[in-house]
Amino acid sequence: FLKTAGSTVSCVFLFCDIRQFTDATECLQEEVFVFTNQIAAVVHSFCHAYGGSANKNIGDAFLVSWRLKDDTFENRDHQDQFDGG
Repeated sequence: FLKTAGSTVSCVFLFCDIRQFTDATECLQEEVFVFTNQIAAVVHSFCHAYGGSANKNIGDAFLVSWRLKDDTFENRDHQDQFDGG
């Protein structure tokens, strides 16, 4: 049994996908995984460079997030609100 209570945190989420992925798969065929992995490397590196976490990759889609230092949005215009800033 896991009897630990959860907690609430404030985060910024980014969802992105590869534009015209279906066309790319038709052109690249077997190389589509290499192409997708190269794009994933770029997305993940930018995410990590700014203190974020890559949460999920599904096909041509990526979900990344950044946890805010506190649970308020009062100073959301300031980059120092992010853990990586």
